[in-house]
Amino acid sequence: MDDKLNNSNQTIFEQIKEYDKNGNEYWGGRKLAKVLEYSDFRNLYLLRRIFFCYI
Repeated sequence: MDDKLNNSNQTIFEQIKEYDKNGNEYWGGRKLAKVLEYSDFRNLYLLRRIFFCYI
């Protein structure tokens, strides 16, 4: 992560956002699971399935 974490004007999602080599933004699953307070990373699978249904 970088200095963006120190910026209190950004949401937590903006703070953990990452960029791939093409400049596309994405959120890493493990970081996202932590933010959403999932106790087990595997529980994020269900959330991901629900999310992709709405795209």
